[in-house]
Amino acid sequence: MKFNYLQYIILAIYTLTSFAANSQTANSLYDSGVLKFKNNDIDGAIADYTKVIEKSPIFYEAFFERAKCYNVKKQKDKAIIDLNKALLVNPKYHQALVFRGNLFLDQGNEKSALADYNKAIEVKPDYYEAYYKRAVFYEHKDKNDAALKDYTKAVELKKDAEVYYRRALLNIKLKKNKEAISDLTNAITLKKDYADAFYKRGILNEENKNYKPASDDYTSAINNKIINKEIFIHRADCYFENSEWQKAIDDYSKLITEYRFSNNDILFKRAKSYFQTNNLELATKDLTKVSNSSQDMPEATILLGDIYVKQNKIPAAQMSYTKVINAYPKNFNGFQKRGQLYMDQKKYQMAITDFDAALKLEPVGETYFQRAMCKWELKDFKGCCEDVKNAADIGYQEAKDKMSGYCK
Repeated sequence: MKFNYLQYIILAIYTLTSFAANSQTANSLYDSGVLKFKNNDIDGAIADYTKVIEKSPIFYEAFFERAKCYNVKKQKDKAIIDLNKALLVNPKYHQALVFRGNLFLDQGNEKSALADYNKAIEVKPDYYEAYYKRAVFYEHKDKNDAALKDYTKAVELKKDAEVYYRRALLNIKLKKNKEAISDLTNAITLKKDYADAFYKRGILNEENKNYKPASDDYTSAINNKIINKEIFIHRADCYFENSEWQKAIDDYSKLITEYRFSNNDILFKRAKSYFQTNNLELATKDLTKVSNSSQDMPEATILLGDIYVKQNKIPAAQMSYTKVINAYPKNFNGFQKRGQLYMDQKKYQMAITDFDAALKLEPVGETYFQRAMCKWELKDFKGCCEDVKNAADIGYQEAKDKMSGYCK
C-alpha cells in the first residue's frame, strides 16, 4: 500500500496528537497523585502514579512519588524497587539517591546507604540534604569529626533550624558548649517556636550559671508545649539561684501540688524561698517535713535556726546551730551562725572560738571581719588588725573600706 505526501502529513499529525494527549493524561494523573498524597489519600495517590507509569515507563518522578507513598505505608521494599527504577532512568536523580539511602539505613544496610549519600553529593555537590543525612549517618557511627564537617557544609548551603539543632547536639557531646549555644541560638532565630532548642539552651545556660537566661529559655520551652516535671525543676532551681524567690515558690509549689513530686531538696528550697519573702510560718512547715524524713539535712536545721533568730527565739536558734555542730563537726555554717549569734549577744570570746573553728574549715572574708570586731571589743587591737587584713586580702569590701580605722 502506497501513501502519498498528504497521507504522511496526516499520519504524522495524528501520531503527535496522540502522544501529546497521552502525555497530557500522564501529567494530569501525576498532578492528581501529588494532590491526593498531600491530602493523605495514599492509596489513591498510588493508583494515580501507577497509571502514570503504565502510560509512561520513563516518568521517573512518578516512581519517586510512588516510593514516598509506599514508605508512608511502611512498605520499604516496594519503595526501594521504585527508587531503583527511577534511578535506572535518571542515574543523577539526587533526591532519589538520598531517599534510597535513608531507606537502606532504616533496613540496616549501612554500606549501601553511605554509597547513596556519597553518590548524591558527587552528582550534586550543593545538595544540602545529602550532607545533612550523611552527617547523621556519621554521627550514628561515632565518626564525630566527619559528622561535624558535614553538618557545617549543610548549614553553609542552607540555613536550616533542624541542622543547626543537630549540630548543637553533636557539639554538646563533644563538650563544645559555646558552639552549641551559638547553634541553638541560630536554630531559634530561624524557628521562633523551637521548643527543644530553647530547652537545650536553657540547660547549657544553667550549667554555665547564667540563671536568668536559662529560666527565660525554660519559659519559652514551656510556652511552646514542653510541659513536664523536669523542666519545672530546672526553672525553679534557676529562679532559686537567681534569688527570684516568689517565682521559685510558684514552681516548687506546682511540682508539689500538680505533679505530686517533692523531696527534701525541693522542700528545703521552697522553705528558704519562703524565708526570704518573710513567710516564716510556711517556711517552718516545709522544714518540719524535712526534719520528719529519714534523711538528715543539716542545711534545713540551720535555716530553722535562722527562722528562730528572726522570731527572736535566741535559745532555740542556738540549739539548732549546736545540733548541727554536734552532728557535723566540719559544717562551716554551724560554727559561723552560732558565732554570729554569740557576737550579737556580746559573748565575744565564745564567738571567737566558733569563728576560729569556722575559719579552719573555710577562710571566708566576712568571718575574718566578724572575728576582728570581737577582738576589737576585747581590746585585742593587733589581732583585730590582722583579721581585717586577712578579710581585705580575700576581697571582703567592708574590710578594705575600714582598714585604716582598725590598723593604725
